[in-house]
Amino acid sequence: MIDFDPKIEALLAKRQLMLIGEVNGHSQEMITAGIIYLNALGNEPIQLFIDSCGGMANLGLLICDAIQNSYAPIHGIVTGFAASMAFFILQACHQRLAYRHAKLTIHGMDLSGVRIDDPHLQQKMEEIQRLFDDAVNMTSERSGQPTKKIKELAVAETHFTAQEAKELNLLDEIIQIQL
Repeated sequence: MIDFDPKIEALLAKRQLMLIGEVNGHSQEMITAGIIYLNALGNEPIQLFIDSCGGMANLGLLICDAIQNSYAPIHGIVTGFAASMAFFILQACHQRLAYRHAKLTIHGMDLSGVRIDDPHLQQKMEEIQRLFDDAVNMTSERSGQPTKKIKELAVAETHFTAQEAKELNLLDEIIQIQL
């Protein structure tokens, strides 16, 4: 059982989750557990606020799996930055939203921390290629853009404003919260 921090519990009470900072084991565990917990309570929409430069691909795709298998629709909201794996997590969301001045970045995945003399280098390269292909295919399917176009954008390490992302159907809506 996961013990949620009192700050997290306050967000959960509002059916909100946050991906702030790196996509790592802790963020994956908290978001996945939060989605499962909130689905157990009902199928009203869940808001996932995103301000992240990305992180570990395999863990990010576990978050994508939790989002895609959620009974409750998940509304991803980019409040600042959605880059790398955070970009792909946004693409998994049922509704993809961003604040007007949000920034998004897509790029290829890397093999951080792998040594050239690693006896399993080829296997690791194949695995990261498979993860990248999965993320590209998900983005292509969601956006309606051909996989070739998504790969070209990733290879070029493309940066988008919210408006540019919306024009490519990588974002559903640009929002402004009314206070």
